[in-house]
Amino acid sequence: MSAKDESTHGLPSGALGVVGIVVMSAVLMGPAISLFFNSPVMAASAGAALPLAFLASMVGILFTAYAVAQYAAKVASAGSFYGFVQRAAGSRVGFLVGWSTFGAYFGATIGGGLITGAFLSSIIEADFGVSVSYFWCASVVFVLTVALSIRGIKLSERFSIVMLAVELVAIAVVIGAIFLQGGAEGFSAAPLDLGDSSLSGIRLAMVFGVLSFVGFEISATLAEETRNPLRSVPIAVLGCTVVVGVIYIVGSYAVVIGYGPSNIDQLATDASSFDTLARQYAGPIRPLVDLILINSLIGAEIAVVNSFARVAFALGREGVIPAVFGRMSRRHRTPQVALVTGGAAGVISALLLSLGHVDGLTAYTYVSTPASLLLILVFIASNLCLARFYRRQHHDEFRVLKHVVVPVAGSLVLVIPLAAQFYPAPPAPLNQLPLYAAAWIAIGVVVLLVNRRRIGALDAPFGADEEPEEATR
Repeated sequence: MSAKDESTHGLPSGALGVVGIVVMSAVLMGPAISLFFNSPVMAASAGAALPLAFLASMVGILFTAYAVAQYAAKVASAGSFYGFVQRAAGSRVGFLVGWSTFGAYFGATIGGGLITGAFLSSIIEADFGVSVSYFWCASVVFVLTVALSIRGIKLSERFSIVMLAVELVAIAVVIGAIFLQGGAEGFSAAPLDLGDSSLSGIRLAMVFGVLSFVGFEISATLAEETRNPLRSVPIAVLGCTVVVGVIYIVGSYAVVIGYGPSNIDQLATDASSFDTLARQYAGPIRPLVDLILINSLIGAEIAVVNSFARVAFALGREGVIPAVFGRMSRRHRTPQVALVTGGAAGVISALLLSLGHVDGLTAYTYVSTPASLLLILVFIASNLCLARFYRRQHHDEFRVLKHVVVPVAGSLVLVIPLAAQFYPAPPAPLNQLPLYAAAWIAIGVVVLLVNRRRIGALDAPFGADEEPEEATR
C-alpha cells in the first residue's frame, strides 16, 4: 500500500501502548465524576455500605470486561463490538450491534460536551457573576476536544495522561486528608458491613455503580492504533476495570467516614458531596475542586470523542454507513470527518436545546440516558455471542466456564440498570427516554433491510486476527 493510500485508509498502527489505552479508558470512566455525583445517589439506597455497592458493581462488570478481553485477544479492530459480533453471529447482527455502538458513542459525545458546558456556565456565574449560556461553553468544549483529537491519538493520549494525573492527585489529597484526620467519627468498619443496609439496597445502588464503570471498553476501539493489540488490549480492559474499581472502593469508604456512618443521610442529600468534604478536611480549596471536575469532564469528552470517531471510521470503511466517515486526515491520519461530525452535532444539539429553554443538566440527561441504554444492550449482545465466536472461530480453545458462564453472569448484572429504566417507571419525561434508544435501533433495522445484500456480503472476516505488521516492528 502506498503512503498516500495508507494515509487515507489506515489508522496509525502502534501509536499507543498499554499505558496509553488504560489512561484513555480511565479518563472516560471519570473517577472524580463518579465520586462527585454517584456516591450520594447510591448512598440513598446502600446507606453506609456504599463501598460494598461499588465492590459488587466492580465484580459484576469484570465478567463483561473478561468477555471483551476474550474477544480482543483474537480480533484487533477499531470497530470493537461490531467486529466482535460480526465474526460471532454474522454481518447482519454485527451491523445492528455496530449501529447501536455508533449511536451510544454519538450520544455520549454530545452528552459529555453538554454536561461540561453546563458546569462551566455555573462556575462562571458563581465566581464572576456573569451569566453565560451553556451553549457557548459547550461549543468551546466541542471545538477544543475535536481539535486536539484531529491532531492525533498520540496528542490525545498525552493530554489525557496529564488530565488523569491532576484528577488522581486532587482526589488523593482530599481522601488523604480525611484518612489523616480520621473522618467525622473515626475509622469504622460500618462501610464494610451490611449493617442496616439490605441486599436489595445494595442492588439498587448498583444501578449507578455499574454505570460508573462505563468506559472500560474503549480500549477495544483503539486496537488498530495499539502496539501488540492482541496482547495489550485485553490487559488494558481488565487492568483499567480493576484499577478504577479500587479507586471507587477506597474513595467511597473515605466519603462515608468523612460524613460519618451515622450521618449518611446528609451524604444522600448532598449534591456537591466532594466540595463539602474538600472544604471540611482540606481547607479553602473550592477552586481546586472545580478544576478537578472541569478536568475530569473534558478528559472524558476527549476519550469518548475518539471512541465515537473510530467506531464511525470502521463502519464507514466497511460501507455500512456513509463511506465519508471512513475518510481520514492525510496529515495526521485521524478520522477527521467523523471527529468533525461529532463536534458539529454537539454544537447544533446544544443550540437547539438551549433555545428550547432546556437547562444543561436536563439536556445531558435527555441525551445520555438513551446512549447508556444502547451501550448496555451492546454489552449484553456481545456477552451472549462470545460462546458462538469461540465455537466458530477458535473451537479448540472453547471452554464452558470462560465463554458461557462468565459472559452470561455479566449479562445478568447488566440487566439490573436496564430494568431500572422500566420498573419502577420513572416520572415523565424520563420514562420516554428508552423510546429514543428503541427508535435508534428501529432506524438501524430499516437501514439493514434496505442494504441487506450489501451488509450480508460482509460476512468475510472483519478486522484483524493477528497484529498489524507495523505494530510488531
